[in-house]
Formats: sequence, structure tokens, C-alpha cells
Amino acid sequence: MQRFDLEKFCQVVEYDEITVAWVVPPVVLLLAKHPLVSQYNLSTLRMMHSSAAPLTNDLVEMIYRRLKVPIKQGYGLSEASPGVASQVRFRIHSITIYRS
Repeated sequence: MQRFDLEKFCQVVEYDEITVAWVVPPVVLLLAKHPLVSQYNLSTLRMMHSSAAPLTNDLVEMIYRRLKVPIKQGYGLSEASPGVASQVRFRIHSITIYRS
């Protein structure tokens, strides 16, 4: 996609049965709150990975409650090219918690 379109994103995830999605925080916010998301079956998603800015715990929990998809956060440096650190996840009482 040359530019992000929420409806197209949801269509692709549903049609192609996407299991892992790399997203940025504004996309996470849309997936957590936008009513359009409820019109699509995104149940094939097993993991999302977010970078570019840290997510709040509230947003991580909102996504998990809505889509039942854990989000792993990464940290990178432009000069390093790829991510340089990523979180390990573990589960407590059906809420996914992340630890750096």
C-alpha cells in the first residue's frame, strides 16, 4: 500500500489470512477504536509488532481485549538499520504483558 487505508488493511488481513502484522502506533490506535474494524474477521492475526514510538499499556490492553492479539514492541535506530531490541512476552491472567 502506498499509503495506509484502514479498510484495505482489514480486507487484506481477512482475505489473505495474515497472521503477523508490523504496524505503527497510529494504526494500533485505529485498530483498537475504529468501528470499521468490527466488520472484518481479523481472527487469523496471531501477533502484531509495533515500532516508531512506544505504546501505552492502555492501548496494548485495548487491542488485546478487542482482537485477542498480543503486540510486541521494538526499538531501533535509524543508523543501525534494523531493530536493535525487542520485547519478550509472557501471559498473566489472560492479559499479555510485555517486558523489555
